[in-house]
Amino acid sequence: MKGELFENADISIVPKTGLVIIGLSGGADSIALTHFLMNKIDKTRILCAHVNHGLRGEEADKDEVFAKAFCERHELRFALLRADVAKTAKVRKIGLEECGRQVRYEFFESLIEDENSSIATAHNANDNAETMLMNLAKGAGLQGMSGIPAVRGRLIRPLLKINRDEIEEYCSINALAFVTDSTNNEDEYTRNRVRHKIMPILNEVNPQAVAAMSLAAERFRRDWDFISQQAQELIKSAECEYGLNINILNNAHMAVISAALKIFFEQSGCGRLGEKHINEAIRCIRENSSLTIPGKFSVQVSQGVLSLNKIEKVKAFEKEIFEGENKLPNGKSIVLSIKNSVDIKNFIKINNLLFKNSFDYDTITDVLVSRSRREGDKITLAGRNVTKSIKKLFNEMKIPAPRRDEIILIESAGKIVFVEGAGVCEEFKVTPKTKRIAIIDICRRES
Repeated sequence: MKGELFENADISIVPKTGLVIIGLSGGADSIALTHFLMNKIDKTRILCAHVNHGLRGEEADKDEVFAKAFCERHELRFALLRADVAKTAKVRKIGLEECGRQVRYEFFESLIEDENSSIATAHNANDNAETMLMNLAKGAGLQGMSGIPAVRGRLIRPLLKINRDEIEEYCSINALAFVTDSTNNEDEYTRNRVRHKIMPILNEVNPQAVAAMSLAAERFRRDWDFISQQAQELIKSAECEYGLNINILNNAHMAVISAALKIFFEQSGCGRLGEKHINEAIRCIRENSSLTIPGKFSVQVSQGVLSLNKIEKVKAFEKEIFEGENKLPNGKSIVLSIKNSVDIKNFIKINNLLFKNSFDYDTITDVLVSRSRREGDKITLAGRNVTKSIKKLFNEMKIPAPRRDEIILIESAGKIVFVEGAGVCEEFKVTPKTKRIAIIDICRRES
């Protein structure tokens, strides 16, 4: 067979079963990838996905016709999306290049059939080198300098180690026609400027610059994988109820702390963060201060805990609760169970962990009300023999200030019966004389 040129193509990352959705633009890269894969796996597993971005008028329409004809000629399934990327970019308030990327991947994702489906894109070694340079210009660390990953979730890039010259040679050997996007010759986009102006200079310095940068990316990724593994272990050991224990963080190497914070923030929904945000978070740890980071999150360090909180004011709430499930305005639910106690000593022994969430139901003389904290709230916790303000109690519990309005208090007849996470009031505790026990179970509802 012709075209066994792609010695460095990685067919091992293509799943053995399931649909393979190929992003087919009609350019040399995607045509070569499609031809390569259709000779490696069953054609019935391939679905070629083409996006007409609506940006290049008649030229884009010709590309669409070309891509569809290619699939018909090779008996491959074809899926088409016509999009108005310019209009979508205005709505989303992002650039055309980023919007086009989002639209493409959203379309690819919509074609997924099951958990075995994968999405193959034709990114090559030159794309990887260009990405590394752009990331370097932005001050990237190991992760950014790792370039484009060969596999990320269901995304696979079998040609990532193949350079552009090899791809065009492959097309020539196999008599594969392809289209050329005229915008590739323009310097309006950052990637094109890097491709046309910087890469030629690097190739003069080292004719094998692209291959060398691919090797460098592998080393960067290997080192990042090790550090990120250490960071995950650090997160696991530092995790506490309201965030991360800063004393444990501070005992780790700075590289691991930085990686741990980046992973922790991004897994919490902050999106990709720059080095400056991580450095500011480290400063907060050193100074017990706070900052705001992208994604409308606040980072606050207090009581020895670094907490990450979505910036949205929790409104004060007050709601009567009854036996069964009670949904509260703060996104939590209280399940109140009333049980008759035949052997209270046995109950205490068996339900040791639940005991602080239980109270003597017969001591309740009025309706039970769940609410958020108020100025002047106090409680005498069972077994403590001392009355404390809720503010002081929250300080002792190391609850970050932004989270305190989420904490549930239960009162009856103007007296605080229970504080979430702390326990029940001395006056309402379960005793050997208790006949009916109220058990409180609090959970956060799914959005």
